[in-house]
Order: sequence, then C-alpha cells, then structure tokens
Amino acid sequence: MVQRLDAGRAKNPWPFAAVGVVLILGAIVLLKPAPVAAPTANATPVTFAQVKTVLEQRCYMCHGEAVQMKGIRLDNSAAVKANAQGVFQQVAVTRQMPMNNSTNITEEERQMIKRWFESGASVE
Repeated sequence: MVQRLDAGRAKNPWPFAAVGVVLILGAIVLLKPAPVAAPTANATPVTFAQVKTVLEQRCYMCHGEAVQMKGIRLDNSAAVKANAQGVFQQVAVTRQMPMNNSTNITEEERQMIKRWFESGASVE
C-alpha cells in the first residue's frame, strides 16, 4: 500500500493563512502606542523663573553647588542653558530623572520643562 503525501493535511491552506493575518493585524492594533497629546495653542509660555523653581525643588540636591552628580550642575543659568537638552531628555522624554522620582516631580512640572525647552529654553 502506498501512503499519500498529503495525508492528514488540509485541502485548502488559505483559511489558516487568513486567520494568521488577522491575528497579526490584531496584535499590531493592540500594541500601537497611545497617541501623544498635541500641545495646546493657548498654553501659556513658561519662563525660566518657573523652571528654576522646579529645578530648585527637584534637582539641586543632586545637581547643585554642593553635589554635581555625573558632572551636571543646574544651579546657575549658564549651566542650565548648556544642559537644557539633557534636562529635557531626562525629565520629559525618558522620565528617568529624578531617579526613581525621589523628589516627587509632578506631571505638570515635567510638562512645564517640556514646554520651556520646546519654546527655546531661554534662561533670561
């Protein structure tokens, strides 16, 4: 007796392929990142004085006159201007600073630093 090569196989593989495509598309839709809220046009401009207040409360203990972790100092305007990109990245984008949110920075403060940086990071 000769055994058929297609024994035990489906006669038409297309339904299985269609189910696989649907599953992949479903996974793509479920894993899509959440939309980022666009900045509102009427958002008030952020001054350096406002940012400085946040830096004093949340950053100076590790990046002030007494301590400069990783060589970053944020207690004078020239240093803040020189490190503005890093502050923006660490506070607003990656949200890694303050480390483990040890100083309890708020979401509003993070957004304030983001708006300040995106408007030019002026230190005047």
